[in-house]
Amino acid sequence: MTRNSTLSTTRPHWDTIHLRDSIDSSTHRGNITVTPALNNSSNTRGDDSNKTNSQSLSIRNSTIPTIRRGTLYPYLLSVVAQEFMHRVVLNDRLKNSIEYKNVFDGQQAVDKLMIILDTKDRSIALKMGRALGQQGCFHDVQYETYLLDSSTDIYQFKDIFFYNPPLDRKTDTQHHLQPPRGSAMASTVPSFGSSDNQSSSTTWAGTMTTCSSISDYSTTTMDDRNTIATATITTLEEEDTDTTTMTTTTTTTTAPPESTFFVNGVFTPLTHCYAPSCNELSPCYSPSCTKRLQQQCTTAAAIAATTTSGTRHINGRTQTSIDSRSTPHTYLRQREQSSWAEMVSEQVLNSVSTVERKRQEAICELVFTEANFVMDLDYVCKMWVDPLLSEDIIPSSRRQQFVDTVFSNISKIHHAHARLARKLQKRQNDHPIIVEIGDILLKYAANFDLIIEYGAKQHEAKFIYEKERYLNPKFDAFVEYTERHPSSHKLELNGYLTKPTTRLGRYPLLLGAILKRTSDEHPDHEMLSNVLAVVKGFLSKVNVEAGNAKNRFDLENIHHHLSFKRKSDKLDLKLLEPGRRIAREGFLNKKPNLDSADYQVILFDHYLVVAKVRWIRAEKHYLVVRRPLAVPFLAVLIPPYMPTPQRTTSILSTSRHSQQQQQQQLQQKKRLTAAENDLNSMPLNGGIKQGHPLLFQHMGRKKHRDSQYVLFAVSQATRKPWIDQIHQLQACNHSPTSVFDIHSAVRPGQFKHKKIHQVVPFQNNQLLVFAMDDGVYAGKNDSDAAVHKVLHLDHVTHIHVIEEFQMLLVLADKTLWQYVLTDVMNGKLGNSSTSQPVGKRIQSNVPFFYVGTCLERTLVCVPKVSSLKSVITMLEPCKPQAMTDKKPTLLKRLVPTTVTGTSYAISSTDTYLKKFKECYIPCEAWAVELSNTKLWITGHRGIMLVDVQRTDRTQPMLNPYDEHLTFITEREKQESSLKIRLPVKRISVFRTIPGDYLVCYDEYAFYVNAKGNRVKKDFLIEWEGCSESYALAWPYVIAFEPSFIEIRSAITGHLEQVIRGERIKCLQHRIGDTIYGVMADPNQNDNELIFKLSLLDHLASDRRLSLVSLSTALL
Repeated sequence: MTRNSTLSTTRPHWDTIHLRDSIDSSTHRGNITVTPALNNSSNTRGDDSNKTNSQSLSIRNSTIPTIRRGTLYPYLLSVVAQEFMHRVVLNDRLKNSIEYKNVFDGQQAVDKLMIILDTKDRSIALKMGRALGQQGCFHDVQYETYLLDSSTDIYQFKDIFFYNPPLDRKTDTQHHLQPPRGSAMASTVPSFGSSDNQSSSTTWAGTMTTCSSISDYSTTTMDDRNTIATATITTLEEEDTDTTTMTTTTTTTTAPPESTFFVNGVFTPLTHCYAPSCNELSPCYSPSCTKRLQQQCTTAAAIAATTTSGTRHINGRTQTSIDSRSTPHTYLRQREQSSWAEMVSEQVLNSVSTVERKRQEAICELVFTEANFVMDLDYVCKMWVDPLLSEDIIPSSRRQQFVDTVFSNISKIHHAHARLARKLQKRQNDHPIIVEIGDILLKYAANFDLIIEYGAKQHEAKFIYEKERYLNPKFDAFVEYTERHPSSHKLELNGYLTKPTTRLGRYPLLLGAILKRTSDEHPDHEMLSNVLAVVKGFLSKVNVEAGNAKNRFDLENIHHHLSFKRKSDKLDLKLLEPGRRIAREGFLNKKPNLDSADYQVILFDHYLVVAKVRWIRAEKHYLVVRRPLAVPFLAVLIPPYMPTPQRTTSILSTSRHSQQQQQQQLQQKKRLTAAENDLNSMPLNGGIKQGHPLLFQHMGRKKHRDSQYVLFAVSQATRKPWIDQIHQLQACNHSPTSVFDIHSAVRPGQFKHKKIHQVVPFQNNQLLVFAMDDGVYAGKNDSDAAVHKVLHLDHVTHIHVIEEFQMLLVLADKTLWQYVLTDVMNGKLGNSSTSQPVGKRIQSNVPFFYVGTCLERTLVCVPKVSSLKSVITMLEPCKPQAMTDKKPTLLKRLVPTTVTGTSYAISSTDTYLKKFKECYIPCEAWAVELSNTKLWITGHRGIMLVDVQRTDRTQPMLNPYDEHLTFITEREKQESSLKIRLPVKRISVFRTIPGDYLVCYDEYAFYVNAKGNRVKKDFLIEWEGCSESYALAWPYVIAFEPSFIEIRSAITGHLEQVIRGERIKCLQHRIGDTIYGVMADPNQNDNELIFKLSLLDHLASDRRLSLVSLSTALL
């Protein structure tokens, strides 16, 4: 029931109505079709569905639902459709063991429509959803049902890939328009049916659309077109032969045209009546009055409630279908299904038990649906494949390739299932009671693997089909003609192309129904179980192969049509590498206003790409407008305000100089404050839809103009999957590419609000001692061990254990103390002790100290630094002369101490630190290390080498005349000439097994030899983070940054793994093979987690073998 109403251009909702005529929209201005309901016969797909719809669409109340109207006009289908596509959250779901991408369930659709319509009546939201589905906004994934308010039924937006702008196909003028965001592929398309010179405005089924004439195709086809276009259906009632006799029936009825245009129209149940005297109890005279229609729906619902859905009365018996919706296309059946009870006589029916009767009904269901499936495939072959191969619809040069791509091996599937259907029908005709059916199914189940190959090509088939339809007007006209033919049963080609995979997913339901009613002793039980196992194996392969093929096809398309807006952002994403995948893809807005331009955001497994989409000759082209952000270094969060993207003038770190750091932080703070004020001052209810911000930020040293930017999602529900998916990709501690794993060194949860500075293992790595702000702690090296405080000191920053001399060195509040290790450890871990051991004060005003071996001596380096000079005092631990000359007594040799490395006890006065040498350098020392003969001092000019034997000899570690090191030496020379105080530079040097030195600077890592010349010139690591410390676990070099751990290969320099965290710090890497660190506890953020970084088991064994082989080769 439709009526036309002329709306004045002065009405408030006139600007919201979008006329979709691509040829001349002015001819339709003012003619709006009003759709009162969906119960009209012209809007339904069969008599059976009319009954179902009238029951499910009944309104429970006798009054029109109250809709609170705002700026959104809920009676305009185009407005509701756009808002609905914005709000729905798309996910991947399984139905009948088949995975469907970018779908939503019926319950979610009704919930979203209730929010859009601002109503609590689910029935009115359901009617609105079915009106949208009627116009092609979305469809059931199996093309079976209308929208149902159910969480088990899933739907997807229409798979239309290309936006069809006004286009002169003769001149091939290209219009680069960006598609809307709503469809499953994030684009919505108008009709493909616009011909070159003809277009007609047609009002049908309560909508106003523009459909093309099919005369173009009819005039260019063969003379016998009518014969080819007949509904050719195989009866499948012949004898058991491999060939099939074809019978045809020709019909002259014309199916109404289906709308392939944008959703448009007025949903009259939500509009007000124009008559002022109309009220709910007494409707006005108009037969299309919404209140009168409401009364009619209520009366129809009351009548329908007296009957039971899905129940039949046959010969006085009540017969219920096994699954009233298990047959493909319940509203598009090509023939009525007869139950087994209707097919057999009364005598046969009474001769079987109730369980056997249900089993026969399930078998009958299987036979009927199999025959129906074969008829669908026969329709595709006769009405689509054969004409495309025989007629001049597609150029001959690519005709066969097009058919092979779009229809794949559907002919083989049709042939295999036709033989199965004939066998089943013959078994059914031989005897009214089918005793066995498993033998037939087991014989032909192996042919189901053909669907695996078919399902893998479905995504590419849809793409090629839509592309050909867009570029080839003759093929477009053929599609419209064939889909409108009565033999199509009002189902588009995509509905038939999905049938093979949906059929495979339905077999477990049909076979399960038979198996459930088959006894264990029955021969069918074992055979059906085997068939069911085979089918489930094929289903798992279909999902895997289809997902891989879709991912591979999309990656190839993006790779071939990807360009960069700025040359500086150009990057080889290596999209064609094996294992590469697309984790998520969708649209996010550029500005808070959702009416602003949107970007297509693609989340790969390694990069986040933000691009604009352009359509050029039906090809989707991507223009990257933001610099791609690496996923391992990507931070995603919800900002409390909208920050301004940080702009820098150099790719290198801007944190070299403290003054630049302070100025940069001040400017950034001002920008963020201004952005926060702008966002807070923005009107929330000013008629503009506000998006939900999402901040993407590059974590690390390399800052550029797009290091951070904010995009906006249409809702919180669409924003959350982005955050979850990125976090899931970054959870790489146990990924296949991981090389290191994290284990707790001691029991977690013991260091709440405590700052840990260092950990030192000793006694064969069995015990640990910790330096913390409030003292020195000790405990066993075990993941369940507890730690105890052994020294009460403030601001302990550095400790070291010299086991040979049983000496514990502690730097507390810039004062170096010496303790006897046995006194400290035995006082807490052994015997109970109430008094703290007494230490010896060595030196005050000590910024740090270092203990190492040089000239075969154990030396303690204690610096005294200033901004202009540094004096490093080298102390040597010594024993009294009497102890070195005198042998231990028999008693002391028989009774060893509790915790000691020697066989006799040493008191606090037995050992001492003796001054060995002093070294002077004219700069501030930041770090000190020892090698076999030299002292390594890190300053603002890099690392200086001092000969320990002759401290007056000083030379730079790097050869200043090596031209391959100018990127370091020139920078250090320039920095040293500045009259400012430079920040501390962290440099680490590691001697590798081949004999070279790996130098880790704040920005780079490279190799030098013993003379300071660069070797392996093709090796250079550019650190992503602002690293604070480094470690080497050959063949990997590790950089520690507060927010992540960067692990790279020391051989190739490639990034191997990134471990994310908060407050990360390296505590120890020089002693033993284990690397210790600390980070915020993931379970309790206010606790500190002390961890051990160790190689995975399979890599650790390979490392030991490589080290042995390398050592042997060097020898």
